[in-house]
Amino acid sequence: IAYEKAGIIKEGVPVLIGHQKYEEANEVFKKVSAEKKAPVYFVDDMIDEMNYRYTEMGLMEVNISSKYFSRQIHTFMPMLGSMQLQNAALAAMAIRFILPEVDVKTIERGLSNSMLPGRFEILHSVRNFPELETLILDGAHTVNSVNLTINTLKEIYPDKKVNLLFACAADKDVKDMAPLFKGNFNHIFLTKPGNVKESDIGRAREAFEENGLDFIYEEDFGKFIPHVMKQTARDGAILLVTGSFYLVAEVKKA
Repeated sequence: IAYEKAGIIKEGVPVLIGHQKYEEANEVFKKVSAEKKAPVYFVDDMIDEMNYRYTEMGLMEVNISSKYFSRQIHTFMPMLGSMQLQNAALAAMAIRFILPEVDVKTIERGLSNSMLPGRFEILHSVRNFPELETLILDGAHTVNSVNLTINTLKEIYPDKKVNLLFACAADKDVKDMAPLFKGNFNHIFLTKPGNVKESDIGRAREAFEENGLDFIYEEDFGKFIPHVMKQTARDGAILLVTGSFYLVAEVKKA
């Protein structure tokens, strides 16, 4: 995957690399950059300190310190989670390189206006389902991204009852995703992620059963989604929808 991502590196053009979980990925970026004679910069080496906290208004208060900025970046972002903090640091550093005349205040304003639909998108007012208190949409579809989503959920709503609506495409690693759900949800609902992408609900069911998960499944996602929304409202719970951007799209249609 790192090698494929490195395909964006251009001959002689500086490249900024965000935080990587594995050093092996950074080694790939270094190798390709050297081949392309492209100066390479790693954001982890350029940031002195960064942190975040969640506010009562549902925003993420962000602080990013670096010698490359005239002062600490301090702003409030609607995008949530530790990964979005990493993304914010990368975006801010990219602006510093590309447009050095842009001041910190403008960077802060840009980050505060950033929005990424389907990435821990929180809806408190749900059309057609006004009784549903909170709906969270996240298209996470890998083990790492689903794990981050669940961790963010726990950080923001540590004492809330949460239901899960999950679906994924046939080529996703559902076997290793399923254990992440154990003990974290009030009710679990499993369906197909729509008709655009091929899915294998049988394999998903097997993965959930192997991990001792109690769940309700229904292949007819069009019929199932409204049922899940209403059931979650009756439970007095939050609904997390994850596993596929295609599923997120179907929920938004509903």
